[in-house]
Amino acid sequence: MILLDAVYVHNYGGKSILDLLIRFLKDKNLIDSFYFLLDSRYKNSFELGSKFKYVNGSEKGRWAFYKKNKSHFSSILCLANVPPPIKIKSPVLIYFHNDLLINYNEANLSLKSKLLFFLKFSYIKHKSQETYYWSVQTDIMKKKIFDKGFIKEDKIKIFPIYEDNISTPTKKEKNTFIYVSNSMPHKNIKNLILAFVNLSQKINYEIQLNLTSLKKDFIGIDLERQKNLKIFWHGEIEKNKLETIYKRCEFLIYPSLKESFGLPLIEAIQHNCKILASDLPYVHEIIEPSLVFNPNSYKDISKAINLALNSEKLKESKIKIKNTLPEMIDYLILKTKKNNK
Repeated sequence: MILLDAVYVHNYGGKSILDLLIRFLKDKNLIDSFYFLLDSRYKNSFELGSKFKYVNGSEKGRWAFYKKNKSHFSSILCLANVPPPIKIKSPVLIYFHNDLLINYNEANLSLKSKLLFFLKFSYIKHKSQETYYWSVQTDIMKKKIFDKGFIKEDKIKIFPIYEDNISTPTKKEKNTFIYVSNSMPHKNIKNLILAFVNLSQKINYEIQLNLTSLKKDFIGIDLERQKNLKIFWHGEIEKNKLETIYKRCEFLIYPSLKESFGLPLIEAIQHNCKILASDLPYVHEIIEPSLVFNPNSYKDISKAINLALNSEKLKESKIKIKNTLPEMIDYLILKTKKNNK
């Protein structure tokens, strides 16, 4: 039996990965080989049978589970960056997918947030063992985590994960944009809104911006100057509703300053959106965008939006990497079989 430890996974990118992983295991009839340790905040519509347990998103509940059950599993996949709370002799693979944990000083975070990320990463390093394996989604993340000096290079595997989804082309609504993100400072939403407001004063047609963040998180931004701009604040939404917005929007705009992967970049291309994105390495590693901009300049973002709206032959965006979820599961199962010999 393989333990899939998803404590701390309950929203946004982490939840997308967990949902996808569960669907894959069900489709491949592998679900009965896994036991799921889940965050009590995680909600899904999947039937997991009897092999799962919910615990509060804390190390206390997680520690109690491991202490009681550590000998019951032939291997372990930790899906939320954090190694097991007690030392494990069986093969362990930690899926690391949070850039802020290793680059919190470079992000526009409050002092309190930086301290919390520092403490979390210190705990991760403390619980790491030389025998554990780590998985990341890109070469950039592999280098970043290797540079921290506590993991050997041959212990870091690269497994990009996303859903292989080819959407049927649909008619797009003109001048429509979507940005899929939470409200964290590094998502750069303030600069994005300033860019759209700035452009709205110079055009004589309407543009639309769809955000999956909450308006209350940006009440300090002056929106009164917008003229030909409609902003829809959807908040965190279900997958099917998000896909509906992807299908009708012409563009995904992605001004994020820091990402460990950037899953919406891939999802939007799968739904035939053109991508306007930050001119940063994380973007260029996984896709070929239609346009790039300097994310630190709202004026440059505004210029890119204007160019996209007025370009008759804007190039299509392309995905550059392969989904390796099947390879990751095969790798985990192989480790399990070797451990059982």
